[in-house]
Amino acid sequence: MATDSGLARVIETALTADGRLSAKVVRISVTIGRVTLEGSVTTYRRRLAAEELVASFDGVRDIVNRLTVEPSESIPDEDVAANVRAAIDSNADVNGGAITVLVSDGVVALRGSVGSRWEQANAEDVARSARGVREIHSSLSLNRVDKDVGKLSGEDVETVLAHVRGLQDTKIAAAASNGEVVLCGEVRELEQKRTAETVVRRLGAPRVRNGIIVRGNS
Repeated sequence: MATDSGLARVIETALTADGRLSAKVVRISVTIGRVTLEGSVTTYRRRLAAEELVASFDGVRDIVNRLTVEPSESIPDEDVAANVRAAIDSNADVNGGAITVLVSDGVVALRGSVGSRWEQANAEDVARSARGVREIHSSLSLNRVDKDVGKLSGEDVETVLAHVRGLQDTKIAAAASNGEVVLCGEVRELEQKRTAETVVRRLGAPRVRNGIIVRGNS
């Protein structure tokens, strides 16, 4: 397993090689496998891309993303709002008519309601891709009660996770009660922990407590 200094060098090399990012503006520190990113990037997508790249390396146990978004050009809030509105309205999986977009200094607030957790995730995701967005604050609510959420059992969750690519050889246990899912167990990579939580949220669980431990290959 790589040392903290070795892991930092590998990540820095990868950031330098990635055309979307640059190690010159992203500062990296690693402590016992916990990677902290500091500095600035020009888009919210690049902020997420940096985190996704770091999560892909073996030995990374956690990520603290302190990157700020500083667009390369000044974009008025009304233009940012228009960009987000266009992105949401053009997405077939989102009912944009029920969503209000507010922008202040590049920070986007999404208000309104959606029909499912899947639609909520899609709305937030497409909003992040809009030009000029520095950050997303979402308070989208479900416009209906999902009666199937309460029926989700720990066994159901474990069965689904056992068939997810990249998680088949892991031992993840799950417990579910009143719409909350608790995950525990051990995985080799941080990306596996993140994938497990993403899958459970896609199942419709409104609350997820992710207690999975990243052990690496040691």
